[in-house]
Amino acid sequence: MNPIVIKLGGSLLDPIPDELCENIASFCANEAIDPLIVHGGGPHVSEMLEKLDVPTSFTDGLRVTDAETLNVAEMVLSGTVNKQLARKLQHCGVHALGISGTDGDILSVQPLDKQALGYVGDITFVNPALLHSLLQASWVPVISPLGSDEQHEAYNINADTAASAIAAKLDAPLIYLTDVDGVMEETEEGWIHHSVLTASSSETLIDQGIIYGGMIPKVQAALTSIEKGVNEVIILNGKQPSSLSDYQNAANVGTKFIKEDNVYHV
Repeated sequence: MNPIVIKLGGSLLDPIPDELCENIASFCANEAIDPLIVHGGGPHVSEMLEKLDVPTSFTDGLRVTDAETLNVAEMVLSGTVNKQLARKLQHCGVHALGISGTDGDILSVQPLDKQALGYVGDITFVNPALLHSLLQASWVPVISPLGSDEQHEAYNINADTAASAIAAKLDAPLIYLTDVDGVMEETEEGWIHHSVLTASSSETLIDQGIIYGGMIPKVQAALTSIEKGVNEVIILNGKQPSSLSDYQNAANVGTKFIKEDNVYHV
């Protein structure tokens, strides 16, 4: 198998554009790869919480998740978002199967910080058995970011972190599809696109406030993947119809994260 993990940000799922769906379908049709998709859905969760008049807050880009918020998150992420995405991909010709990280004990977790964050999980183990079975049967798993602890109690997981852990376990390249062109920096001369970053350069940009908010977990998850042996992690703009095909054709798109000593990739 030659797995590759694609993470879809929630900003791309309201609904998923036809162009992106077709781009993913073309990518998944490549018989030389075995794609897996991990999706977010934060905006959908926020919308439902607002409809139900449930207050919500964030700490360092992570949603504080009490029991009521968790129930809503699971309903939206593993229900509405997951199934709508799987159906849309099937309509575009992708052999998609929607599942949760709790299915088959794919994602085992412990509380990240129960007092501060509630039911937000820190991944302790990725069980690839179900994923291997699906890939061998030519399915494209579409995975919602929830996991379970030793008591099989559900936890919300940052989708970037979930995608990172799965990619590391499968030794697969990881593509983050989001709504930005990667890491951008505004200067007096205009916007600078950071095409290649390492851990040290990323930490500098975080300290300077150039990487901030919801981008911090994306960058940290990318760097964690690199540390765990993932050879390539890249953030691409999923709103660009050619982003995946450009990536396949080795174009200089997005922001790639590499090890400090891999200067030959630059």
